[in-house]
Amino acid sequence: MSSTLSQPPGSQSQNSGQTASSPSIQARVKDFTLRAGQRTLLSNSEASFAKGKITLIVGPSGVGKSLLLKILSGILEESRDGIQFDGLVENEGTRAVAGKSAVVFQNFALFDEFSPTGNVRFAVAHRTRDSEQVGAREILNELNVPINVPTSRLSGGQRQRLAIARALAYGKPSIFFDEPTAGLDIGTAEKVASLIKKTCDDHGTTAIIVTHDYQSLVPIADEIY
Repeated sequence: MSSTLSQPPGSQSQNSGQTASSPSIQARVKDFTLRAGQRTLLSNSEASFAKGKITLIVGPSGVGKSLLLKILSGILEESRDGIQFDGLVENEGTRAVAGKSAVVFQNFALFDEFSPTGNVRFAVAHRTRDSEQVGAREILNELNVPINVPTSRLSGGQRQRLAIARALAYGKPSIFFDEPTAGLDIGTAEKVASLIKKTCDDHGTTAIIVTHDYQSLVPIADEIY
């Protein structure tokens, strides 16, 4: 990643001039600097992420994309373990903290000891009280995840769909995706991209995706950094 979050020519961004209080902004960073050890990955950067849209943060491996995702989603709330960052980081108009968003991790982070239904029920059980009730079977059927196959025996594409189903079941307004097509063949990656697009359209979910996969994910993006 370059020293600033930048958008390529032709980007569809409509965020210029908007503030964190704008109802059309889900998350943003401002005057944001990120360092790993002695290396500066981002310097005085600024970016905003539109509500209900799919935004890609694109760059090659090893440049700090996953770190940025953890900070934006609130998983990494303070500088530690050689990672230092400062500046404004907001989600839903307030400081980004864990629990405001759902995350689909690169390695899926599924509970292999649970069935696919059990994985989604775990998320349903941790929804906020004012969230709309949703059934695990309903979500699994919607995303075409087998319910009679052990989680550990699912294919890569099936595990990815299960991870998306579990994230959706938390009922959060935004989902962060860490390299959602990594390790998948081209055909499966394109199916996952289409699934992300359909899921966001159907549920009004904001998606922020870090990736190096231009081929599969750029076609579904509303904005690209």
